[in-house]
Amino acid sequence: MLAAVVLQCDHPVGQLSINFPHYSSATMDKNLQAEKESEDLATRAAAIHAVGKEINEQAICIWLFDTPYSFIANKHLHGLNGLRNHIVSSGGPPMPFLAEVWIDRERK
Repeated sequence: MLAAVVLQCDHPVGQLSINFPHYSSATMDKNLQAEKESEDLATRAAAIHAVGKEINEQAICIWLFDTPYSFIANKHLHGLNGLRNHIVSSGGPPMPFLAEVWIDRERK
């Protein structure tokens, strides 16, 4: 459903839209509709795969930036692997994994 929300071209040019280039095509619209309406997981997955393929083939949006993330901790702070793994696997902004973080005050 995320792809349908992100790519629907319901907003005319000049209005705020997450679909920055206001891209639309018959194939894209058909696949977004299938993803939104189908209850079959395989059908929805195939539709989203087709949407992603079209986005990549048409080079609709090319992001020309990268945001590096770093964090610093002393030797008493543990459990930051969840944060590191999230950044590496998703490429997204760091999410707080506070439930996994703990302090060992007795470590020398």
